[in-house]
Amino acid sequence: MVEGLNLAFRVDAGATCGIGHFRRCLVLAEALQRAGCLVSFFMSFVPENLKDYAESKGIKVFVFEEEVVRGSEKDSDLFVGYLKSEIYDWVIYDGYEFKEDYRKRVNSSVRHTLIIQDIPGDYSDANLVLNQNVNIDTRDYRLGANGKLLNGTTYALITGRYDLREKRRLTNKQKPNILITLGGADVGNLTLSVVESLRGLDVDMNAVLGPACSWDHSDFNGFGDKLKVYVSPEGLDQLIAGADIGVMSMGITTWEMCFYGLPFVMLGCNLNQQSVIDWFVERELAINGLCKGEFVHNYFVQSIEEYLHNSDRRSACSENLMKMVDGLGPDRVVNEISNIV
Repeated sequence: MVEGLNLAFRVDAGATCGIGHFRRCLVLAEALQRAGCLVSFFMSFVPENLKDYAESKGIKVFVFEEEVVRGSEKDSDLFVGYLKSEIYDWVIYDGYEFKEDYRKRVNSSVRHTLIIQDIPGDYSDANLVLNQNVNIDTRDYRLGANGKLLNGTTYALITGRYDLREKRRLTNKQKPNILITLGGADVGNLTLSVVESLRGLDVDMNAVLGPACSWDHSDFNGFGDKLKVYVSPEGLDQLIAGADIGVMSMGITTWEMCFYGLPFVMLGCNLNQQSVIDWFVERELAINGLCKGEFVHNYFVQSIEEYLHNSDRRSACSENLMKMVDGLGPDRVVNEISNIV
């Protein structure tokens, strides 16, 4: 049973680290709340609108009063100070900077730890390590005697609406819709380039601008009725379910598109994402929209047209993507936590 447990999340959100870590922690936090747990977020930085959104869900959000380098000794000292204010049963880390030395300084203040991490390494201090990606070599993870690796998309931290999932299967539109969502920060600053590249195609477009990206509505004024722009929408699942093709960077949106069976073109800008992109492409579950790691107009348009003019390929891809993610990942993680308590 997890009811009554008090869990502390150490996570950040912003232009330098994106908001994917925050979003998946939010999904897990809500699943824990449904199971009767108390949850708090401890953050060195977070956009105000994301803080307000988390608090509207009943999550306590503590933002460090001093500026710190994420993962530094000062960061861990401040975090420990907060943890000593009440009894916490678990700490959940989500961020590349929270390495072993950081966790050692913190873990003495709590009973159990869960690390959400897609980079292999030494996690012998953790009770649970979660990597929701594909193409995982479990031999690269060093675990303690009682540690457990939760690996694969069966643990994907997303929520999904089954009614929208079924509706997407049955919907036929006269003009294809392309959804462009390149993460909360659009690290590669590609959204405008993508929209401009697709201007000449007979499609409608929806572009999602995350809370930490540099674009705003005015940057897209010249596209008329062909394009709708959304800033940090709460109803992203409805946009995914209503699209025919997705354009996205790697992150939590990958698993959301899998759940809804939306065929996608991947624009992964980070080197650590390449093996996952290759995995999808080799199995014809996605198309790589970058040419040797670079955005090239003609190459990208050709990638879109591979899907646009082949409805059979889109349908087959959609069915296979939905088999990967069933939307029950958060509940499975909660169950794993309950097995340790």
